[in-house]
Amino acid sequence: MIGGTYVVGDIHGCYDDWMTLKDKIEVEDKITINTNTTKATIGDKVTINGTVKDQNNKLIPNGTVTVKVGNDSYTVDLKDGVYKVEYNATKDGKFTINATYNGQDNVINPVTSENKSLTVTKKTPVITVKQDCNKVG
Repeated sequence: MIGGTYVVGDIHGCYDDWMTLKDKIEVEDKITINTNTTKATIGDKVTINGTVKDQNNKLIPNGTVTVKVGNDSYTVDLKDGVYKVEYNATKDGKFTINATYNGQDNVINPVTSENKSLTVTKKTPVITVKQDCNKVG
């Protein structure tokens, strides 16, 4: 049956009642987020991972998680309640990172983690000067 409002009655039409069915279930899931660093340099890999648990504190085995780093989004599958994204720092700046559990079939309320910060800086160039010590003369 599809979610909606239905009239229920007996075959003689003597009894009417309203019944509302939901085709999705609301639950109170929890998502954590961790990063291996809060500071990186362009070219570095930053690991972002966490877990998704249900209202009984049990790992949720499947579904998808979207990790946002600034304006970039990465959607990954949960594996036994754990998600992981390897972010390649390609531009400098300060970025907000969070993760959203998008749910699974029959779950309607996505849940978003707390925010984490990541500061990415440009690489400092290293200049090496070799002095030629040849004597003239």
